[in-house]
Amino acid sequence: MTTPFSTFLSELKRRRVFRVAVVYAGVAFIVFQVADFAFPALHVPDWFSSAVVVLLLLGFFIAVGMAWAFDITDEGIVRTTGPKRHQPNEPYHPILGNIALAIIAVVAATFIAALLFLKTKAPPVVVLMDSPIPERVYDPETRRNQGTNADDLTDILGYLPVALHKETVSSVWHREDEILKQQPTLILIHRSCFFDRAALSDSTFMRHLYMLADNKLVAFLGYIAMGKPDTKFLVYSRGFGNESNRSRWVSEAVNRFPQLRDKIVTMTVLRGVNIATIRSPSVIKSTATFRDPDTASQVRRLVESMLNLKVATVE
Repeated sequence: MTTPFSTFLSELKRRRVFRVAVVYAGVAFIVFQVADFAFPALHVPDWFSSAVVVLLLLGFFIAVGMAWAFDITDEGIVRTTGPKRHQPNEPYHPILGNIALAIIAVVAATFIAALLFLKTKAPPVVVLMDSPIPERVYDPETRRNQGTNADDLTDILGYLPVALHKETVSSVWHREDEILKQQPTLILIHRSCFFDRAALSDSTFMRHLYMLADNKLVAFLGYIAMGKPDTKFLVYSRGFGNESNRSRWVSEAVNRFPQLRDKIVTMTVLRGVNIATIRSPSVIKSTATFRDPDTASQVRRLVESMLNLKVATVE
């Protein structure tokens, strides 16, 4: 006995509605996954993802409705007729399923190719992170102008084919996820950017506070590395000391976050002096500046190397 429901299911099958729905859903899922991956890298607005979902849902109902209502036959597009119009010995060749699926595949492939093309055209994002606290700013002129080290680094790296994003930080900064959403290829960050001793005079407490700030820095690097494993980090400081101290600091960070392995490069910022001859930390602080030609050149070489860029370096 044929029931209305079984007849309806038979019609859905005959009109290839199921086939169109399943394939459309599969293609839509792929399109959404590609969009979800590519949109952050292309820095498109957040509402774009929602718009893609809405359009894909609308497209689903349109595709299913067309599959139910129309057939594309050898005679052109015709409304789908009931099964009684076709006798067993009459050929019936609805080809809507094949053509609809081909159209969906072409649209999806075009969309994916466009995203991938735009992704390859998007310049790498370089984030410059530092504190506005005067004692953290190396150059006296930059300090007088109420700038940060990130401003000097912007001038140094402005010739590169990259997108430079400056981020001002402090001891209470908490925009880790916003940085991750920028999908940075490289982050230049001051080791002491999260440290603010304010009016403290107790050296023991200041040392403890500095350790907390350093811990926050490593946690931030690890967070970014887990969210975007190919991000690299250039960590600069006036007080890194010799190569042994820098290597030990990197090793401790990698032990804590294995994702940071081979991702961190450290730099001691000096000006025209040999670190081996330095005896007083005050000498380092008084001479360190990114405006020094040798220091600027070192930054450029490191950044070009970390980004695998081959450009004419501006000296």
